[in-house]
Amino acid sequence: MLGRAKSAGVSTDFTYIVGLDEPEVALRHLTDFVPVTTTFPRFQVYQSHSSLMDMFIADGARDIEFYLHMRRELEELFGPTGLRPQSWENYRPLWYFTFAGEPLTGARI
Repeated sequence: MLGRAKSAGVSTDFTYIVGLDEPEVALRHLTDFVPVTTTFPRFQVYQSHSSLMDMFIADGARDIEFYLHMRRELEELFGPTGLRPQSWENYRPLWYFTFAGEPLTGARI
């Protein structure tokens, strides 16, 4: 669907909650979205609010290292596209001030 929308000139992106899937699974599938995305996706940090939600968190996703690893991997995936995150449009982002070592511009939190 994203590919067809992009071909028709429609802006495409998605929201993905980092911490629900194991990194290798997430990255394998997120790779498919790179060529059909026209604006940087909203990657949000998983935040559990109850014991029920605790059942869905991926192994390791309670540690900051999990999210730092995913941040680096996502920078490698999306870096070549020229698309960059906009922290102001995402309420739980992985990026605020830099992306792959580049300063981010625009609204600041």
